[in-house]
Amino acid sequence: MHSQPHLDAGPAMKLHQMRYLVAVAGCGSVRAASRALGITQSAITQALRELEEGHRLALFERQSSGIVLTPAGRTLLRHAQLITGQMAQAEDEMARLRDTCAVARLSVGVTPWVWARACCPMCCAPSAPNCPRCGWSCSRACRPWPIRACAKARWTC
Repeated sequence: MHSQPHLDAGPAMKLHQMRYLVAVAGCGSVRAASRALGITQSAITQALRELEEGHRLALFERQSSGIVLTPAGRTLLRHAQLITGQMAQAEDEMARLRDTCAVARLSVGVTPWVWARACCPMCCAPSAPNCPRCGWSCSRACRPWPIRACAKARWTC
């Protein structure tokens, strides 16, 4: 059962706001976070201002030496660190899966007759699957077997 959101909960938090919060807290200033993230100071300031205004809470105390988190800011920072950490883990796992899939190989041996009648027409069809991570290749183990269509055809699935 899903819980219903509170009517006065404020706007939804956005992932980029969480990233900016973590960066500013870690760097100690908007300027340093801006350099670390490679985005403008105004983009960070605007995102954090929207976060503060949306929840009607000050997250930072702005001082001449930089920014200090308020109690609300420290609370949200803990959540933001968990969220951004989980996102980084998910991205890493997806990259590992992508890399694992990219090196997987399936070899199928068929006679020239089966290839010519079943495989080649399917692989050479314009509707053959298309994905940049997988592919097929053909080797001529049974000579003399004309595979002109095979030599031209390449598909990825």
